[in-house]
Amino acid sequence: MTNTTRNKDAGIPGNGGQFAGTQQAEAATEPLREYVPSKNVDVLVAASQAARARVAAGKPSWGERIPAKAIWQDETTTWDQKRDKFVTAVKASKWYAGQEEFSDLRDAIEELEDAPDEVEMKYILDGIYDQASMDRINLSFGR
Repeated sequence: MTNTTRNKDAGIPGNGGQFAGTQQAEAATEPLREYVPSKNVDVLVAASQAARARVAAGKPSWGERIPAKAIWQDETTTWDQKRDKFVTAVKASKWYAGQEEFSDLRDAIEELEDAPDEVEMKYILDGIYDQASMDRINLSFGR
């Protein structure tokens, strides 16, 4: 059996077999209906360690709650309006106020304000949500 016929109909995408699956477009290039943060293992580990340290110090696991989830789930607003509401909510937080002038968070918020489209917004938001997790800021709060 030759290599060209062995996988002919094995269902492997791209091999042309009759059972080959369809290939999905990369998620980052599709328009966003609702923002869902990515799951980065390193961020999850750092966030867990930060939560344990806060609890050990007698503090609540979360430092602050920002109702971002409600912003992203609002179906009556455009993405630009959602972005602007999110930026306003973050800028009004103690988390943002406690940042240095040239911090990663402040830079990311400025980038988000100038993001040309939803795809670019998603990449910036992923970084903001990662930073929030590690700083123990709950952005998933809200309905």
